[in-house]
Parts: sequence; C-alpha cells; structure tokens
Amino acid sequence: MSLQISLAGGDERQYYMLLHLLEVLKEKDIKAQVTYYLTSFPVNASQTLSTRFPDTVTSVPTLNQALEQCRIFIGPVPFSRDGIHLFTPHSENALTLTELINAANKPDILAGGNIPKYLQQNMPKVSFLDFMKEESFLDVNSQLSAEGLLAYIIHHTKGSIRNSSCLVTGYGRFGAAIANKLSCLGSRVFVYDRKQEKNPDILKAGYQCYDIRTYPPMKQDFDFVINTIPAPVIKAPFLRTLRKDCVLFETASAPGGFDSDICQGLALKLVHCPGIPGKTAPKAAGIAMAESILTHL
Repeated sequence: MSLQISLAGGDERQYYMLLHLLEVLKEKDIKAQVTYYLTSFPVNASQTLSTRFPDTVTSVPTLNQALEQCRIFIGPVPFSRDGIHLFTPHSENALTLTELINAANKPDILAGGNIPKYLQQNMPKVSFLDFMKEESFLDVNSQLSAEGLLAYIIHHTKGSIRNSSCLVTGYGRFGAAIANKLSCLGSRVFVYDRKQEKNPDILKAGYQCYDIRTYPPMKQDFDFVINTIPAPVIKAPFLRTLRKDCVLFETASAPGGFDSDICQGLALKLVHCPGIPGKTAPKAAGIAMAESILTHL
C-alpha cells in the first residue's frame, strides 16, 4: 500500500521538499503516490520527478482529486498571506481556506508554515504540523533567511558591509542570526528589542543596545536599518535622524515595522524582502521542510 501525499500552493521550496521526501522514502523502501494542485514546479522539474520516480507524481485539476485518499497534505510556507486564501504565488487560480475546511475528504496530517488557527479549529480530526513551531526547522530557516538578507543588503547598498554601521530591530531567532552574520563580516551592529530583558544577551553577544523609543532620539550614523518585528515600532522621530542614503530593509510580515508613507515622505529607501529564504535558498529550505515531515512521521 502506498503513502498518499498531496501538495498544494507554495513556491520552489515545494519541489525541493518533495524531491528530498521521495528520495528518503525510496531509501526506506516506502512506496508513495503524490498529487499536486496549484503548485508550480521549476522548469524541467516535472521531467526530473518523472524520470527519478516514474508513475509517482501527478498533477490534478481540482482540490477534491488532490484530497482523495490523501494521508498527508503539504501546504506552503506561509500557508496563507491574507488569512483567506492558500499561498499560491505562481497560479492565477485561488484556493480559499474555507474550501479546504469544507472539502469532503480530509487528510490525516496537514503540514505547512504559520497555519491559521481557525483552520485548525475547524478541522478537529486532522493532525497539524506547523513548520514554524518546529525548533529544528526554525533554526535552519532563520540561518537561511539571514543569508538571503545579506544578498539584499549587498544589492541595495552602495558601500561595503565591512566597516558599516547598522541597526537590527528585534532580537529573536532571525534578528540574532542576521546580527551575527553582519558582525562576522565586519559591521558595527546595534540592536533594539522591545523586551529590555534581552539587553544582557545583546551585550554579551558583542553588540550595542540602541533604544529607538527615546525622545529626542539618540543620534547614530547608520548605513542601513533592518526590521524583524511584525509591528509598527519604528516611528517618524527616529527616521528623521537617519541619513538620506541610509537604506531600510523590511523583513517582517504585515504590518511590518516601517510606515511606508513616512519613509517616502522623508525620501528614505525602503526595501521589502518577502519570501526569503524561498527566493534565495529554496533547495535548502525545502529540504528542511521535508526533514520536519519525516521527523513527524
């Protein structure tokens, strides 16, 4: 009997996740059948899958066909961007989460990243695997995201990271990862976190604490500012202290930390960095997703 797996939505990470998952299952002599719906694979990916896993992977035109006899349903990271639709960036069609809830067939396991709570509340018989709650996945994902952000910084700034001065707002897993990588590359790193109890950890790591809430704001000559806090914490008084060539990088989900209108009014360059590491390291990120699924199984 084959393990029935269905994929829906997502970006290039879904392909590399599936490829790694099938390779490991094959090594363990576990047969699998895969259907995918509203998932766009890279060029020649379908041919690669057909060659390496013949008669295993099939595209289907409807959700019902994807869920038929499905044991494991693997959604994207993030599962939804707007809380209403499944994240399907490369498809003109849209799938609402309500359609998933109301589907006649339900999977035994539903996996994805940042799965909305109301989806879990309305599918009580389904076991959920949220990648963004798995410690091992979060560790890998934050490191990959930090690497990806370096590419954005290099592309959008005129100077070198070495000898630069930067501010990182938010000292969570991702904030700590990007601060570390910038410091290793020779940047002078300042960090702000809303939780003041994190200041000893920030200082111990070798960074300087900077409080963006003080008024008047502390003067500091930053080359770029990185926000990782998903809340509008960066206010106009602080933004007015920045040089006009200081570049702002938004990595947090909506509403983010910067006010776009204020940044535009002050002629500050604001760079949104959505989808890292899906855009910068899809293979490594996809493998991390597959490993979480295999561990869960």
